[in-house]
Amino acid sequence: MSNFDHFVGTRPVSEQHAFDIDTLTAWLTRNMEGFTGPMTVEMFKGGQSNPTYKLITPGASYVMRAKPGPVAKLLPSAHAIEREFAVMSGLYGTDVPVPRMHVLCEDESVIGRAFYVMECMQGRVLWDQSLPGMTPTERGAIYNEMNRVIAALHSVKFADRGLASYGKPGNYFDRQIGRWSKQYVASITQPIEEMDKLMQWLPANMPASARDESKVSIVHGDFRLDNRDAVTNPAWWGGEPIWVGVEKAGYKSATWSWPGSEAAIQGVHASQWHAYDESVPLPERMHQVLSWLQGAPDGHKPRLVAAYMEQVDKAGHTYGPDSPEYANALQQVDAAIGQLLDGMRRDGLLDQTNVIVVSDHGMATVPDGQVIATEDMVAPEIAREVSVGQSVGFAPQPGREREAEKALLGAHPHYDCWKKDRLPARWHYGSHPRIPPIVCQMHEGWDALTRKSIARRPPGSRGSHGYDPALPSMQAVFVARGPSFRQGVLLPRFDNVDVYPLLARLTGITAAPNDGDPQALRQALRGQD
Repeated sequence: MSNFDHFVGTRPVSEQHAFDIDTLTAWLTRNMEGFTGPMTVEMFKGGQSNPTYKLITPGASYVMRAKPGPVAKLLPSAHAIEREFAVMSGLYGTDVPVPRMHVLCEDESVIGRAFYVMECMQGRVLWDQSLPGMTPTERGAIYNEMNRVIAALHSVKFADRGLASYGKPGNYFDRQIGRWSKQYVASITQPIEEMDKLMQWLPANMPASARDESKVSIVHGDFRLDNRDAVTNPAWWGGEPIWVGVEKAGYKSATWSWPGSEAAIQGVHASQWHAYDESVPLPERMHQVLSWLQGAPDGHKPRLVAAYMEQVDKAGHTYGPDSPEYANALQQVDAAIGQLLDGMRRDGLLDQTNVIVVSDHGMATVPDGQVIATEDMVAPEIAREVSVGQSVGFAPQPGREREAEKALLGAHPHYDCWKKDRLPARWHYGSHPRIPPIVCQMHEGWDALTRKSIARRPPGSRGSHGYDPALPSMQAVFVARGPSFRQGVLLPRFDNVDVYPLLARLTGITAAPNDGDPQALRQALRGQD
């Protein structure tokens, strides 16, 4: 089994994505031509922002795409399945291969969210873009077909297909160059003078034909075999994760959705790893973690297992840390950890395994309306925003540095701004080339977003993190038990980076260069008095 097999095929519908099948069957019988029940439902594997289901009837199978919840709980422009339905309906019958669209339902009373149903087309899921196991001829045929399809998409007379209002028709190259420039600034690893010149040269030398409004075609902004490049790109990472060190030392490791683990950092993956997939219920995740601890699949137990659970963070952002939803998410995670510990105790693993529960941040309440537009902090023609939220970065436009500094630097009613080399020393932040020239720290309970994002923001309180790490609301969790730890010890505050040298010590490997203090957690260990 490859590390991509868990994306292929279907699985039982998870509890969080379940709905009343009889109600859906009745609605489809009334509203979809040719549909006849009874019906069973499965869920496609793999990470999806919009849950995707396989509807199976005696006569045919169909695919249903749904929003992850009622529209009142989603950003207005997010999870736009109506847009998907309209575009593929328009492209059906052209040289662009898309399934036939059957029916769109925006009535949330049917299954609790909007959905659409389309034709089920059999095919392969090619997650690994290197196409292992294929001959050069086979790979070439796939790439040639991709080229044919994208050319066909560009050739579609979209207005004739009912897609005249599909998207913005003008200034495509201007918008793309602006977006690429912003992404480059946000990901700089070292200054490149030629890139700075290029960002100025391209918009200044745009040919007139590039602004010819009569030459407009549909483009695909993410056309490739899969869309996992961002999370699997090792170039972003500058350090050595603990599982990489474990593998390099000759031991096994396993990770479930741990941030960074999908990238082959230094060319190394954990021996067993599972990509981020929020559709998998927590009990199923814990079952997999327990099987790894037992030595699956080859009988060799890993030296390190790491598993990430996103429920508390998502509930905190959406509803705030004082909400019933946040408390429910805590209960879900607590139950999952309890399930894992019970299984370890049953299998005789608990007393011989060190278990550590951590978080990477806290969460603060953001009351309704406490948001500032980045355009009101500084005009976009003076400085462009590089990052938004709580730690807000700005890059002055060429020649406008002094104006940007005058507008931003210093204390403001709901935020404070510094040049990157003047940030508070206790933050240990500002020296990396990816950090923008000016950084603004929002005060607790305030967000900074673009006006466009604010317009899409649903009403109500929510939660955010990324504020001053000294605030009590930003404090993280550290709970540990096992043969290496003293019990009942309350530790003084320490930095999250101090956990790495502790893990290196516990796994018996030599720590890679890091910012942690190896002495910070010694008092938590047995025999360190």
